[in-house]
Amino acid sequence: MKLEEEPLTKANCYTVEQITSSWGHREFLFEDEVQKLVDTACRSEVIKRASLFSVLTGLRFSDISTLDWSELRGQKGNYYIQFLIDKTGRAEFMPISDQAFGLLGQKGEGRVFKRLKYTQVNYILPEWLKDAEIDKHISFHCFQHTFATLQLLLGTDIVR
Repeated sequence: MKLEEEPLTKANCYTVEQITSSWGHREFLFEDEVQKLVDTACRSEVIKRASLFSVLTGLRFSDISTLDWSELRGQKGNYYIQFLIDKTGRAEFMPISDQAFGLLGQKGEGRVFKRLKYTQVNYILPEWLKDAEIDKHISFHCFQHTFATLQLLLGTDIVR
């Protein structure tokens, strides 16, 4: 059975507001800019480690700030996180690199990034970016964009 296509007319289409270029722009860092952050001291070691962890995993601030040591599994070359996404409540299994695991610090009990407060991020992050000579408006959320963009630029197959 073949369905006949109805011709596209104004009457049978939804009207969608045009997307402006300001809606589509997402700030991110290139690989060399991430390296500048790695090489630049930050007033808060926990903010630096959490930010770079977000760049390497794509996790949101809310998921990083509540990450618990009990959610980390595996061994060198095969680390992963088994956790609930705060925003969606879905259970997730996420492999992470040895480099990302190294940012977690000394294994302990409870929260991984103790003393991580978003209110501090708002004034420490711009200072750290300035010290790294990065002239972009980067929020913590932009680290998710950085992760995704770098994955695409480095050839990660996003279809599978």
